[in-house]
Order: sequence, then C-alpha cells, then structure tokens
Amino acid sequence: MTAPVIVDGEAVALVFVPDGSTAADRRTRAAVAWTATAVITALALAAAGLLLWVEARILGPFRRLSAFATDVAAGRLDAPLDMDRGNVFGAWSESFDLMRDELADARRREEETNRSKQELVAQIGHDVRTPVASISATAEVLRARTDDPAVGERLDVILTKAGQIRQLMTDLNQANVAPSRALSVVPTEFDAQRLATLVRDSDTAGSAAVGPIPECLLSADPGRLAQVIDNVVANAAKYADGTLQVSARLDEPHLLVAFDDLGPGVPEDELGSVLGRGVRGSNVGDVPGEGLGLFTSAQLMERMGGSLDVANRPGRGFRVTLAIPLAGTVGLS
Repeated sequence: MTAPVIVDGEAVALVFVPDGSTAADRRTRAAVAWTATAVITALALAAAGLLLWVEARILGPFRRLSAFATDVAAGRLDAPLDMDRGNVFGAWSESFDLMRDELADARRREEETNRSKQELVAQIGHDVRTPVASISATAEVLRARTDDPAVGERLDVILTKAGQIRQLMTDLNQANVAPSRALSVVPTEFDAQRLATLVRDSDTAGSAAVGPIPECLLSADPGRLAQVIDNVVANAAKYADGTLQVSARLDEPHLLVAFDDLGPGVPEDELGSVLGRGVRGSNVGDVPGEGLGLFTSAQLMERMGGSLDVANRPGRGFRVTLAIPLAGTVGLS
C-alpha cells in the first residue's frame, strides 16, 4: 500500500509499504497463464488427434478409393483394394470391390464371346471358299464348252462374282484377325467405259439402263467400285420397282455417276443420316436389311478419293450419285 509524506502541509513523497497483494497478483497471472497454456495445448493435441483420425478414417481411405477407381477406369481390374469397415468408406469400398469383380467377369465373358465369334467366322470363311471354288470351276468348264454368246456372258458374270466373294471372304478373315484394319483400297487407272460392265454384272434382274459414259480415265479400285455398285444396284432392286437409270457426266475432278430408281425414296428429314452405320429409312416396312450397304459404300468411295451422295428425286424416286476421281487429279485419301 502507499501513503503520502506531508511536510508543512504539502505532500513531498509517497511511502510504499508492501502488503502481499502484488505477489498475489503475480501468482494469479501465472496461474491464468498456465491454465491458458494447458487449455491451448489440450486443444492443439485434440486438433492433432482429430486430424490424424480424419486422415486415417476419411482422407486416406478416400485417396485409396479414388486411386482404385482410377485403376478400374484404366482397365486394371486386378488392382488391390484394402477394405476396412471401420472407416466411413468401408461399405463403399466393398461395393467398389464387388463392381470390380463384376467388370472382370464381364470382360472375361466378352473375350470368350469374341474368341467364339472369331472361330465361327474363320470356320465359315473356310467352308464358304469350298463351294465358291466349285462354282468357279463349274462355270469355267461350262464357259469353255458353250458357243452361245448370251450364255457365255452370264457365265462370265458368275466367274466375276465368285471372284468378288473370294475377295470379300479375304477381307472378312483379315477383319476377324485385326478388327481395326480398314478394308484395303488400291486405286488403279482404268477406262470409264468399264463402268457399264460393272453395272451389268451387278444387275441380275436386267433392270438397269446405262446411258452414255464420257470418254475418260478413272482412278479407283475396280474391285471396291464393283462392291459399291453392287450395293447401290441391289438396294434399287430391293426398294424400287421398274427400271434403274444410270447416267454419267464430267464434273472435274470427278466423273459423276447417278443411279436413279422409281422407289419411294427416304423421308427428307432422314436423308442426312441414311448413310450412317445401321441406319435405314423409316419407310422400309418389312423389307429385310441391316443398313450397312450404303454406309460401307460411302466409306469406300471416300477412301478412293471420291464420295457417295443420296437425294430424293422430284416426284417419285431416289438418286445415288457416285463421284469417282479422274485419273491424275486426286490420290488415295
């Protein structure tokens, strides 16, 4: 405590007399400091413990689950996954592991199915070659013995088509071994007048009328072009009635060959998609088909540097136009 020193009625000094209150204050402040330190330390330890728990029970399992999902998405279905029902993702981990097993089983079933398909295609390809060879041999014998030009011409068609079947079976076997392999296209130069023969060979019904073909040289794969024309003529015979009119005109750097039939055509709003894989017009009714002919033909024409376009004719009818590259104007794309 303190008290003033009075001299002649004036305070000249202060006297300090210890009474123990200051020490008590110090002790109180020290106690408060220690208590605060203990509380802060306890909170820090609790926070550290909480972080360790979160890491062990939430963040760590989540990262492992995320890495497992990445492995599964990448096709690594044998990736390990540690499961612990004590963490919050325990049930999810078990579900993910079950999903992985189902995916692995599905992959095994798919591989077995693909192997079965490949074996079946290989067997069919082998078995088809035998009757085709017999047909070719028989046609060759008959061709050598006949003196009838009309019969000889039809036998020549049989021999040509037998050769196409052999080439298609080769393509099928190659695709069976390497599904990503595209059909081979080997362009050569040939006289445009050969188109008339290709059309006649495809026209088993005798309904195609081929107009004048300009004198020019084409650059295309004759075998693939015959395949394209086969599809176009077969479609016209399947969906249309009457004569198929074939005309050609030069439009450099292509020869445009139009196939006009008298069929119902395709609904206008479907023209843009009818060249897609497996796409058929909604008005085909019960006419059988897989929607692959025009798709395959369009792909082959594009690979030969040309194109295939479709359009409805005014009134009634359908037109397929082949743009065939002229020799020396475009290479294989």
